[in-house]
Amino acid sequence: PPPLAAACQSRGSAKTAFLEGPIDCAGGGWYCRILPDDDFDDIALSTDYNAHHCNRTDDLFEAPDDLHCHGGSDESTYYWWVRDHWFRQYNGRLRCCCGWDTLRTGFLTNRCDYRRLVAEGEAGGCRDANEDNDPEYYPLFEDGCDDAIREGQAGSPIEEDDCKCWEVKNFGFVEGGGTVPAIPDVAPGSPDCVATPTTYAPTESETEAPSESPVEATDAPTAPPVPAECFDDEEFNYRGTNRTCEWASQIICRKKLRDGTDNRVRDYCRDPDTCDGCDPEIAGSDGCVNEEPFPYRNGEENCDWVETWCDLKTRKDGNLVRDHCRESCGNC
Repeated sequence: PPPLAAACQSRGSAKTAFLEGPIDCAGGGWYCRILPDDDFDDIALSTDYNAHHCNRTDDLFEAPDDLHCHGGSDESTYYWWVRDHWFRQYNGRLRCCCGWDTLRTGFLTNRCDYRRLVAEGEAGGCRDANEDNDPEYYPLFEDGCDDAIREGQAGSPIEEDDCKCWEVKNFGFVEGGGTVPAIPDVAPGSPDCVATPTTYAPTESETEAPSESPVEATDAPTAPPVPAECFDDEEFNYRGTNRTCEWASQIICRKKLRDGTDNRVRDYCRDPDTCDGCDPEIAGSDGCVNEEPFPYRNGEENCDWVETWCDLKTRKDGNLVRDHCRESCGNC
């Protein structure tokens, strides 16, 4: 495929080129998914699923994660990420494509970890280049599936540009555990690919997705209009779907902890003033008491985090949730 054409010329084998690159995505970044393979022991993969596809037909907020997704805007990080996950035995079928910002439109997965570039001299103070990156400085993707795109692809295959994608079957280290695959293989995209710009998602994604920055620089963001009355909108557009403020108040409560279990924030923030997730298996009032701090990803969070739901971006109109939920968020 075009992103690996130069690597295939300079490396000794296609397998080396696919795993080590360098990749050429014309500055557009990259993303990869590691998918389970029934014929290959996953070893560590299933313990750290972090995303799911957007063509599911069930409730995407409740859907279990079933793949591992990673990407980045700097193409030099591809090699280091592949090396990291190969030796950590995230074994399965690796599928990678060019287009980090395209993935962030929400056409393919509900989220994807961001691999940042660790600058020279920074390694000693870098705990994990895959986790806890600051959204103020890095183009992270935690926004979920775009419902406007999903409406036309639920239950159907999601189209990707094979000219910008490549696969490695039987990906992952097996020494010390697992079954050695009989035939390691790589799978390029269509043999008819031509290195010309193409779209990765349905046409509507190009218009529905917001601009990442204003067209013209301004000294300060434009303030939302001052509400004439203090009441919640009956419905508002949240990332492509009409939602209520009651629904929005539970967004953080529904987040998965990604701690190797199916637990969500609401399983720890049980107080009626937070997620109202009272546990009937815990006797008495203790079942409605918050348990904090609780594990979240590779760190910890407190239940005060739940209250920040008002500050989430709607993504559709450039406002925050509080601009629509004025009474609930005290934004009067």
